[in-house]
Amino acid sequence: MTGNGFNIPSKKDGKPVPDYEDLADFNRYLDYDAEIIEENADEEDNKLRKMKIVGASFSPSCILYQMEPETYRLAYLDYCSEKRDEFKSTIWNEFPMPIAYSFYRAEHGYENYNQRLDFLKDTWESLVAFIFAMVIGEYRCLGLSMEGTNIKMSHVLSDSLSAKLLVAEQLLQKSKDDKYKLESSKIIPLDVIGNIRTLNQVRNGFSHQAAKSETQAASIFSDHFDEVFDILQKLQGLKDVTLMRFFNAGSDALKPRFEIFTGHAMSRTIQEIPLTRELHTECINYLNNDSILLKINYKIYDLKPFIYFVPDDTGHNIKLCFYKKKRGKETDQQFIYEIIRESKELTIGSLHFKQELEAIRKLLPDLSVRDGGPGRA
Repeated sequence: MTGNGFNIPSKKDGKPVPDYEDLADFNRYLDYDAEIIEENADEEDNKLRKMKIVGASFSPSCILYQMEPETYRLAYLDYCSEKRDEFKSTIWNEFPMPIAYSFYRAEHGYENYNQRLDFLKDTWESLVAFIFAMVIGEYRCLGLSMEGTNIKMSHVLSDSLSAKLLVAEQLLQKSKDDKYKLESSKIIPLDVIGNIRTLNQVRNGFSHQAAKSETQAASIFSDHFDEVFDILQKLQGLKDVTLMRFFNAGSDALKPRFEIFTGHAMSRTIQEIPLTRELHTECINYLNNDSILLKINYKIYDLKPFIYFVPDDTGHNIKLCFYKKKRGKETDQQFIYEIIRESKELTIGSLHFKQELEAIRKLLPDLSVRDGGPGRA
């Protein structure tokens, strides 16, 4: 926990409470509840409440820390538990649907521990796929060169989560080195990619094991739930992005309506999102019924073909799906998608995404110049 936020310790952390100076948010929380007070404001205009003794002012949290350290420690653990529960609710209700849905099912929608473990795996697989689509989608829509990376089209279209992480990592590093002003880099810290990669290696280990007993599944879930949760904490900026699909222009071109895919709930949400004239001009080519879009701050990007959709049986609603792998030769290549919430596969011809794929291919580095390889293949 720092003065700029909190880092919620896991329930099984077992570490001692950090030094008083390191718990600025918690101390402010205690001071706010003090009963004998005088009120002042700090530089951020937060009300600070202090006890006054013989003209000297003391913060209640400091007094508690010095005089009743065990009470302070227990209060801190309660505070962390409360914040932990609050953040779980944030994930369930405010994160993009593919991540929110799987994480919610891992907590509240499982029938047994093998299924619960599967939902936890789905959470980080969705996270990897989402981060990949988010970063490469922004590069494509902005037309940013990937020169200087080692990325090939075979990496971009790989079915490997490791390859997706590698692509996202190299593009985030390039944006940092070349000072690209990526919105996604504000949300995805580079070091988090390393954390996810480590977790993915663990996933690969137990995913290839034989069928697990309930006891084994429960043990694996317990061992790795906090790791997934800690990574989601570091990516809490995902609550501020909006996954959506253009619905219609409405009566005002600058106030189009979008279908929103936020949180775990199944209910359909269509809402008006006002656009500036500049943003409308920038994203006009994506305002169609064939694209899944991502709104980050004041920018909108197209995530096709890596996040797409299929109409449901009624034809009135859609189901989101992630690109999973390619099949067949390039002249007749098929893309295999996994439908979110159903774990069913869907096949779409790659020619449907010819424009998007060609745009990505033009941004890739020409590796043949460096190593005599197959270039942008």
